[in-house]
Amino acid sequence: MNQPIPFDLFQATAGALTARQYTYARTMPHCPNWYTLRKDWPDDGEFVRVVEAMRRYGYPERYGRKTFTRFDVNGFKYWTMGDPIETTILINRAYIEAGSPYDTLAHDYDDLFAAPDAARENRALADLLPDLRNRKVLDIGCGTGLLAELKPLGGYTGLDPSGLMLAKFRAKAPHLAKGLVHAGFEAFHTPERFDFAVALFGSPSYIDPGHLGKVKDLLAPGGEYFLMFYRPGYVPATHVPMGGGVPWHGHNHETIDGERLDFGNYVIVRGRA
Repeated sequence: MNQPIPFDLFQATAGALTARQYTYARTMPHCPNWYTLRKDWPDDGEFVRVVEAMRRYGYPERYGRKTFTRFDVNGFKYWTMGDPIETTILINRAYIEAGSPYDTLAHDYDDLFAAPDAARENRALADLLPDLRNRKVLDIGCGTGLLAELKPLGGYTGLDPSGLMLAKFRAKAPHLAKGLVHAGFEAFHTPERFDFAVALFGSPSYIDPGHLGKVKDLLAPGGEYFLMFYRPGYVPATHVPMGGGVPWHGHNHETIDGERLDFGNYVIVRGRA
């Protein structure tokens, strides 16, 4: 997104977009997309507010000879045709098809961490995590499901931008499949609030610093967070087989408050909402 959108405005905008019924655009089978018409919205003022938010906080994407402003929510991208709001008559929606760099690693990802040292590190990490069986958990950057291997889980939502990593997770833990969301954290929307938000082994280092505060916004009163950032200067082991070049934010851990704990090549920040 172009700039961090205030959490309440994102929730209202994303909630309105996901609540609408969409019609398949039959005239564009080469570019599958759906649309919702302004005239079908019960509140025209809400339509205007949604379009204004999309255009202010979205980001440009070029298609053919035109550039549109795109706004992402839970695996979908939304856009208008760019006309003045007074003459804008619809909002388009399509699946986000662009892959994640981690798609290239998904098949062999677990094998990269099968050595005894990795197993010891995982056990040490599990000892730092609380009992999660009776908590509603949000797992940010859930990958192939490490948290589910470390701790028994109750209510669970896991999100990841890599569709192939999620596919492997579903195959390993089909009982958790309904809670998996194909989305990056910045575009994640839910009306739920969680008791525990966790992001393991560098996952929060990929979050735009302006959106890290959203972790607390998604917690219920008294909810806790456990965020495991890459230590500044560390070269993640996963970046080597991908050829490097995967962008992450080296000082993200400094932008959120909480207790800090050094853990090998990581800095853990944990706290309470």
